[in-house]
Amino acid sequence: MPTLRSTFGLTTDDVLIMQGHADFRRGEADISRRLGDHFIPTPWMSSPMDTVTELELAVPWIIHGGIPFIHRNLTTKDQAAMIRRIIKLVKDYLKGQPKAVRDVFGLRKGVIVGAAFDPSAGFEKRVELLVKAGANPLVADTAQGDSINPLTALRWCSREFPDHLFVSGNVTTRDGALRSEGAGAKFIRTGYGSGSICTARLSIGGGRGQLTAIMEVAEAVGGRCAVITDGGTRGPDDINKLITAGADFVMFGNLAARCREACGPLYEADHNERWYWGMGSEPAMERGKSVKSEEEYHGKRYGDGPIRPEGVPGTVRIAGSVAEHFDDWNYWLQGALYFAGAKNIDILHSIDGRLEQHTPHVVVEGRPHDINIR
Repeated sequence: MPTLRSTFGLTTDDVLIMQGHADFRRGEADISRRLGDHFIPTPWMSSPMDTVTELELAVPWIIHGGIPFIHRNLTTKDQAAMIRRIIKLVKDYLKGQPKAVRDVFGLRKGVIVGAAFDPSAGFEKRVELLVKAGANPLVADTAQGDSINPLTALRWCSREFPDHLFVSGNVTTRDGALRSEGAGAKFIRTGYGSGSICTARLSIGGGRGQLTAIMEVAEAVGGRCAVITDGGTRGPDDINKLITAGADFVMFGNLAARCREACGPLYEADHNERWYWGMGSEPAMERGKSVKSEEEYHGKRYGDGPIRPEGVPGTVRIAGSVAEHFDDWNYWLQGALYFAGAKNIDILHSIDGRLEQHTPHVVVEGRPHDINIR
């Protein structure tokens, strides 16, 4: 008989960060990450979605210290050309900057721009061309990362390009994380069904609370791989709690789509909003068919049958530039580190009992109350 887990799945609304002693000033908190020889000034990644990340968003995302991932709903030739163009534009920008700025990029070991590939049959040619174009890291872009295609692709990629960094497909369990690590992933992309436009939990009936998934995956890989939290971030409180739970990087879809530079088409009825959908939504799947982007996101073959999406299209309000969003995210993450008494993210991860579960009444208590907000 199937058994029921005795644990409860938790999300960010179920916990708060505990206060700790800070023997440093807020502005001294270090939010950078390191992976091997690579220095990453911030933990911010943009999602490889065709309403989020193309050239216009990728360039400022890199300049301000994050890692963008170019989506795969492009022909292989066009995706590789976009990568080359992004690298050139960032290098041209750096030529006019003071030595201190160039030194930071020297620590990063060059321009870091990621790209997505579908790990189904025929992935090898796309990966080869993306590597040649300069893309790094590469993500095996699939919602079911603990399956034969992405694990096979990761093994091939890590064998053929041992100096490159590869990101797993999405996993939510200890075993999935360990299998991805064993296949060669250096980043573990974590989450299923928590994104604002995802309906997989309604159609498939599967998923996991994002906080629980991050805690289990982070414990499983024990710092050997970087953990990416993907989905479920609505604002700085969610971001900070998920990093506190063990995430090294945060991959933004909805929040990145709100940047002026994102590539989603403007909403026809209000140009202050733009369309936003995931790679399992019908518009993305239709575009995937038109550019023959291998198989669809969830491992189904298109053929001539009906499209069965696992996401919905919608609109989001455009709210500021990449630079403005980074300023906000950086400020509030430094605030969380300061509150927790952790001078950097590694120290934060080492603090036992850094999150406390609470009742729903604590959520109510923590919101503005007994006042007319003006």
